[in-house]
Amino acid sequence: VIKTYTDHSDKPNEYIAQSAIGLFNAAVGGIILNDKNEVLLTQRALHNPVNPGSWEILFGRVNQGEGFEQALHREAMEELGIVIHPSKIVATMHFTRTQQEPEHIGVVFLTHIEPDQTVTILPEEIAAYQWLPITKACEIVNEYTRHYLEFVLKEHDRPQSPS
Repeated sequence: VIKTYTDHSDKPNEYIAQSAIGLFNAAVGGIILNDKNEVLLTQRALHNPVNPGSWEILFGRVNQGEGFEQALHREAMEELGIVIHPSKIVATMHFTRTQQEPEHIGVVFLTHIEPDQTVTILPEEIAAYQWLPITKACEIVNEYTRHYLEFVLKEHDRPQSPS
């Protein structure tokens, strides 16, 4: 089951309508879990004009010519210095940030990291990082990130059917 979350809660419909018609940016997100089932959260750089200092999962844009999974691997390496292993798509996303930017559409993957890797953040993009249990992470992230994390939490709590 893939959940779609649209973050337009704080923007009136006319704000969305002012975006360039038919113009979208593709985005990708990654819920990165370690072997302790903790999620990796990153804090946006304090000089970032969009939500400075906020905690979130890995997010990034898809470059022209890239697929979503390829973009996720690139973002993980560029911003965190890690190799990830996506296991499945858990959500789609659709949001706008400003009137001047096109709408963003994309997918959020559930991914895993191997235990022997060290996170090395890109300071231009990320101020800090931390590993937290998903329930604790839900307490410090914004609404749309919490939505993705809660979905993963529900999936982990669901009894697995026998193979």
